[in-house]
Amino acid sequence: MPNVTVTIVFRGLMVFNKQPNTPPLGTMEIGFVDALSAGHTGGGHASSDVHIPRILTMKDGVLAEVFDLRNRPQDLGMVRNWELVVTDPTQALQPLTTDEVGANFDRRSHNHAKDFRFITDFEANDLHNRPLSRELNTRQLLLVLYVHNGEFYTKLQSPTLRRTRVNGPPQPVTYGKAAAVVGLDITLADTGTVKLMAGGTTGVEIFNFTTEPGVSTLYEISNAPPDVPADAPTPTNAPGHFHMYYDKLFNRPPTDQFDLVRDDLAPAPDPALCGVGYMGLRTDPL
Repeated sequence: MPNVTVTIVFRGLMVFNKQPNTPPLGTMEIGFVDALSAGHTGGGHASSDVHIPRILTMKDGVLAEVFDLRNRPQDLGMVRNWELVVTDPTQALQPLTTDEVGANFDRRSHNHAKDFRFITDFEANDLHNRPLSRELNTRQLLLVLYVHNGEFYTKLQSPTLRRTRVNGPPQPVTYGKAAAVVGLDITLADTGTVKLMAGGTTGVEIFNFTTEPGVSTLYEISNAPPDVPADAPTPTNAPGHFHMYYDKLFNRPPTDQFDLVRDDLAPAPDPALCGVGYMGLRTDPL
């Protein structure tokens, strides 16, 4: 029986947390930062601070459909635990993996562009360099998506970024490249399905990730602002949205608060500066 691959990418204000010992073969938790309403303590346009959870369907490289999750008010914000449910039984035997090449990783020089470790790790030594569980309020997350199957990897790298301090002298240092978009490939028999369920396997079906013979289909699960704000153009020197992790996920802004900035100027909101985050030391669930 031939296999098919469902490709899903993730972009926007999300925090990943890998739980390797959960049954049967590991789980990736993906917490969506709640930014449905404007208001923050950092700089930038308030309208661009609104992040909309949605699913975009690309067919042969063209945007074919936008599924706005706000049309599910009975589920979004009401049901915390969501799940990607794979119905094909053969896929359940395959462990969740991350694409990692080489024992050592340096985002400033690593040459395997798909390496999952390009994801921005808040707890790594190039950012906060400590466990952050006690500093976070994960109850503020809009939802947590559980993924048990497939391989995660970097789908799109950012340009080389600089890390600067926000609350004190900037002290800029070269950070390196980050994962602006994270990919997930789930391989299953052509009789299998991948469905987004609010409430887990016994919950409510929200979306069915289908494939079509001869059509290259990619799905983007996004928690990002509209491409450009309606009220005014985004200035080329507008800050990114990295500060919103501190505003909306931490109990209080830490004393060592950072920003990641690119050297060149972008003409619109930059996916690289609204990229996903990771908690590489965390062992407790989100």
